[in-house]
Formats: sequence, structure tokens, C-alpha cells
Amino acid sequence: GLKALSLVESMLPKEVAQSMRKNQLQPAYKYTNMSLLFADIVEFTSYCSTVQPEQVVRMLTMLFSAFDNVTGALGLYKVYTIGDAYLVTNEPRKERPDPNAKAVLRMGIAMLDLIQQVRERINHPNLDMRIGIHLGEFVAGVIGTKLLRFDMWGPDILNGNVCEQRGIAGSICVSEAFREQLPDRHEYRFTTHDEFRLAGDRSGRSMALYRIDPRVGSWSQPAGSKDEHPMAVQHLNESTQEIPLPPGAPPTFVPSPV
Repeated sequence: GLKALSLVESMLPKEVAQSMRKNQLQPAYKYTNMSLLFADIVEFTSYCSTVQPEQVVRMLTMLFSAFDNVTGALGLYKVYTIGDAYLVTNEPRKERPDPNAKAVLRMGIAMLDLIQQVRERINHPNLDMRIGIHLGEFVAGVIGTKLLRFDMWGPDILNGNVCEQRGIAGSICVSEAFREQLPDRHEYRFTTHDEFRLAGDRSGRSMALYRIDPRVGSWSQPAGSKDEHPMAVQHLNESTQEIPLPPGAPPTFVPSPV
């Protein structure tokens, strides 16, 4: 029915969903100039070993629902979650792709703020996020017939994953490729963190990895906007909880109903 179709389309990039509605779905799509944010919960296994399974599910629901709200507010696309990992890109477009680098970085900083609030609420002080961001290209497509999933492949997917894996808790690590596409780079404090060998590069080139101070720049309000503090409202412990987003969230943000 229409509800089922709407649900499926909500999980796909807008252009892909439109192609599906017109019965023009392609076997594969190639996207360039894409910002890739990989995020992982640090100390998640330790947390799971100390609480009941229901508490784990509630924590993830609260946290990832808040992430979903920020993703929508910033006009980004959540590719999927796997366990305690969360993957976001700029909206995939074949025509005039915009890496939307600043919005992706703002997403990462919002994640750090939100995980801090969650760990205080559940009293697990070591819980944190490790975030890596890379810029590149990939091939993607809708996989499956009954359980559909928009998936992505390519060396830059591996490179983005490395940016996260080489990172540290409570910090955002970005590749040189992403750094070069970030507008107003002078607003941010970069610290050389590491380097990694580029996957799929036959010449064996390496790329620098930088750590960004999460308290510098980022989740700032557009000039002239009202001082609004939207809330991501979620459920935890069978009661409605309010998780405030960082000050300066987009004034057009509208929380999803729960």
C-alpha cells in the first residue's frame, strides 16, 4: 500500500526513491564529492555487559533517534546503523553534488554533545563516540527484494572506516581530502593525528588524518537567526526524556513525534 511505499522511500536517498516510484530504478549509482561520517560507540561492549538487554535497546533507541533528528535537520542522509555504528553522508545526488562538509562536521559535533548527555543520564561515564570523516566517491545501489537496503561500495568507504578506527574517543578525525573541502577552515583547530594508506591506490599513497577540537566552530547558528534551542524528544525507561541539542541548532528543526 501507500504506507509501505512511503516507509521504503523514507529509507532511500530522495533521487533513488523518485526513480523507484517511476519504476526507473537503476542497478547501480555512482556518486562523487561525498562526505562520509563513520561513528562508533566507545565502551559499548562494556556497557552491555553491565546492564539488562532491554536497557541497551532503550539507550540505543534514545541516542540513535536523537541522531536521526539531527541528520534530518541538517539535510543529511543516514545510510544505516549496524550494532553501535552509525553512518551518515551528504544527500546522494548524481547532478551537482554538494559535499555539504560543514553540515557533516556539525553532525559529528552534535553526536559528541548528545553522547555526553546520554552517558550522564545512564551513569556510564566511559561511554563515548569515536568519529571519522572522509571525502570521496562510491558506487551504491538498492539491494534485496523483500528487505531492501541502500548499500555502498568502493575504496573510499574503506578509507572512511579507517578514519574512524584510527580515531580516539570523544574526538573527530578527518582526512586531508575532507579538510580541503571544508569551508572556512580557519574557524577550526586542526591537529595532525596520524596517516593512513589509501585503499585502492596502486601507487601506495598515504593521506594525513587530522583531529579537530570539538569545541571550536561547528554547531554555530546562522547569522541573524533566533536564539532557539530545539529538543530531540525520545523515550527512555518508559518515560519521555528530553535531550537538548547543542545551542545554535538549525532554527527550522522540528522534532520527530514519538
